[in-house]
Amino acid sequence: MNRALIKQWDRTTVGGIVTEGVEDMEHEGTRLSFLYAKVSCPVCKTEGIIAPSGARSDDDFMMMNQRPALEFDICECKCEPKPLVLASQHDMTM
Repeated sequence: MNRALIKQWDRTTVGGIVTEGVEDMEHEGTRLSFLYAKVSCPVCKTEGIIAPSGARSDDDFMMMNQRPALEFDICECKCEPKPLVLASQHDMTM
């Protein structure tokens, strides 16, 4: 199953916002995001990170020495259950 890549400014299932992206790696003018990038959570009012979750089709793929964040990865903030990251695009997958 292919999963969409996450971009900076994409949201989580609770309205959080991915605040980091890889410089010089863009999709339609917006930076692609990466594992352990920062996420602002409006529910628990903390800054979390994107943690890997689920299968990845290519675990060796890197963007400027960073692994890409994928749709349905987890936002590690103080919320329980943990929010999931949602992709704003679905034409760039892996």
